[in-house]
Amino acid sequence: MQQGPQQPREPSAREKQANTEDVQRRLQNFENTRMQSKRNDSMLYAADASGRAALDAMGALRDAPGAAILNRIQDAAANNRAA
Repeated sequence: MQQGPQQPREPSAREKQANTEDVQRRLQNFENTRMQSKRNDSMLYAADASGRAALDAMGALRDAPGAAILNRIQDAAANNRAA
């Protein structure tokens, strides 16, 4: 007698739970190993961009027209303390 193709059996609740936990564990592992480095890269890029912007702002302040006046005030204050 020839049997027809077997129907796949429905996984039990315990098997479904184990599969769900396995997927969650693998997803967490993926996020920890692959995605965290990308987050770190973007945070480093943002910190670098912020640092460059701060240096540019300080350079602009140093080269601004009023910088000479501020330097004279600072020199006068330094000379005043020494006297």
